[in-house]
Amino acid sequence: MLSSGIITSTLIILFHYYGFLQSHDRSVFLPEYLVAIETCDRKGFPAQPGFEGLKMLLWIFLGIFCIAAAQQRSSSYSGEYGGGGGKRFSHSGNQLDGPITAVRVRANRNYITGIQVRYGTTWSEYKGGSSGDLEEIFLHPGETFTMVSGKYSSYVRKLVFSTNKNRQFTIGKDYGISFNAAPLYPNTVLRYISGSSGSVIDAISFHWDYASSNCVHCAK
Repeated sequence: MLSSGIITSTLIILFHYYGFLQSHDRSVFLPEYLVAIETCDRKGFPAQPGFEGLKMLLWIFLGIFCIAAAQQRSSSYSGEYGGGGGKRFSHSGNQLDGPITAVRVRANRNYITGIQVRYGTTWSEYKGGSSGDLEEIFLHPGETFTMVSGKYSSYVRKLVFSTNKNRQFTIGKDYGISFNAAPLYPNTVLRYISGSSGSVIDAISFHWDYASSNCVHCAK
């Protein structure tokens, strides 16, 4: 599939060429085969003006561009929810291990203090501190997270995970600023998380895309 950058560049060139021909003698600047098509009526078919042929070519490229753009619109991002402290982390590489299959979340009486996500059969590195109780969420086969809501202030205080199987998991305390993270595009799910952490989860973001179709390590 042609990249959107190549298609965009081609459209720009063609539209400039189109405008140029409108103000000049096109018989001089059109390619010879278009001039021939414009001036000759071969085999009894109606003559097709070369200028009209160029316009049709522009519409074709515009249609290709729209299709390519629509196909690329699947990934979206929600966040960041929380404060500016902690050390940055991202699970963008972990998603190659497979879809999210489980989550561990630790919470004390005030904050979400730690988080760990299983991608396929491989757990990510644990992020956060050791204060509070650890809760585990295991997804069923074919189950995915389709929305995450919660509360935050300078830190993350509450997380509510919702799945496509109408299950909901609530962890943390119900005070702070509310957020509701969901994908922008239909049929997309939570693919991975990112954020920052220290002794607690300072901030968290959610990354959405189509469900993983290939799992590198699921056969382990």
